[in-house]
Amino acid sequence: MTTISLYIIILSVFILIYTFFLYPALIFIISKLKRNIELDDKLDNYPKITVVLSVYNEENFVEEAIRTVFSTDYPRKQIRLLIGSDGSSDKTDEIVDSLLAEFPEVEFHKYGRSGKNMVLNNLLKDNIQDEYIFYMDADCRLEKDTIIKLVSALQDNKVGAVIAAMHSLYANDESEDTGGKGEGLYQRYETALKKNESHIFSTVASCGLFYGMKAKYYIPLPNPNLCDDLFPLITIATKKKRILYLADAIAYEYREKSLGNEFQRRSRIIAGAHATIANTWKILLPQYGWYSFAFWSHKVLRYYAPFFMLFILLLTGFIYNNFLFYPLLLIQLFFYGFALLGKLLSHTNLKIPLLKVCYYFVSQNIAIFIGFFKFLSSKNISQWNTTENTQASSSVE
Repeated sequence: MTTISLYIIILSVFILIYTFFLYPALIFIISKLKRNIELDDKLDNYPKITVVLSVYNEENFVEEAIRTVFSTDYPRKQIRLLIGSDGSSDKTDEIVDSLLAEFPEVEFHKYGRSGKNMVLNNLLKDNIQDEYIFYMDADCRLEKDTIIKLVSALQDNKVGAVIAAMHSLYANDESEDTGGKGEGLYQRYETALKKNESHIFSTVASCGLFYGMKAKYYIPLPNPNLCDDLFPLITIATKKKRILYLADAIAYEYREKSLGNEFQRRSRIIAGAHATIANTWKILLPQYGWYSFAFWSHKVLRYYAPFFMLFILLLTGFIYNNFLFYPLLLIQLFFYGFALLGKLLSHTNLKIPLLKVCYYFVSQNIAIFIGFFKFLSSKNISQWNTTENTQASSSVE
C-alpha cells in the first residue's frame, strides 16, 4: 500500500504542478519562439452581423446591454440584435418592449422557461441571415471599437472565432471581497494563458461575455446541459480553424462578484464543461494537434485537479515512513490552514492577500468537485437562477 500510495501521490503532484505552472511556462516559451501569424486588421467594409442575447430576470442590465451594442463604432444599420427572454418574471420583458421603437434593429422573442441553451437555439433556428454571429451576456458593456476589431480578425480565412478580452468591473486585486480579489488574480492568470495560446495558434478558453464566430460553422446546441460558449468553439476547432483571444478588443463585465456566486457559477460551469466534453470527446484525440494538447493541459487536467488534491491529502498518511511524508504534510497543513484562515477572516478588514488567494483556490476547487457530480446528475444546468446572479457559462477556465 505504501508503494502504490507513493506513486499516486507523485503522479498527482506532478499533474498539479504541470497544470498550473509548467504548462503556462511552456506555452509562454513557445509563444516567444513562434513567429506570429499576421492578421489583416483593416476593415474595408462592414458586413452585417447578428448579435444574440439570452436573458432571464435581467431588469438591472438589459437596457444598457442593448445600448452598448448600438453605441459602438460599428455601423448601426449593419447590426441585428436578437433577444430571447427565458420566461423572465421581473421587468425585463417590459423594459425591452419599451425600447423596440427606439431600436428597430432589435428582434425580441419571449419564451417559456427552458434554459439558456434552448433560448439560443430558438433565436437562431431558421434565422441566420448574416456572415457573423456574436454572443453576449446582459452584463456586457463594450468599448467603441470592440466589434470592429473582432470582425476584422474574423475576415481572415484561417480564423473561425474570436473572443473579446473580459475586464470585470468588480474583480480586482484591491477588492475587499475574497471573490473579487480571487477572481481578479485568476483572470490575470487566464489572460496570459489565452494570449499565449492564441499567439501559438488557438486558445482553448471560452468566454460567454462577448465572442463571435463565422455563421457557417454554427451548430445548434444538442442538449440543455452543454456550455453554450464552449461547445461552439470546440466545433470550430474540429474544422482546424483558429480561435483567437483579442486582448485589445475589450468587453466589461458589469456584475458584482462574491465568493458565494462565484462558487455557484463555477460548479455550474464545470458541470456543463463535462457534458460538453462527453458530447465532443473526439477533440481529445491527437489528430487535432495543438488544440487537443492545449485542451488536455488547460482544461481537462484542471477539471480533475480536486481529485488529485484529494488523493494527496488522503494518501499522505500511508507514506509516513518515507522522507516525503513530513514535507507533504507540512505543505498541506499550511496551505489548507491558510485557506481556513482566509474563510474565517473573509468578512473582516484584515488584508492578507495570501489567505484570500488560498481560500479562493480551495473554494473554487470544491466547486469544481461538486460540478462533476452535478454533471453526473444530468440536471439542466443551463437553466440559471437569480440567486447565482450570473448567466455566463464560461470564462470557464
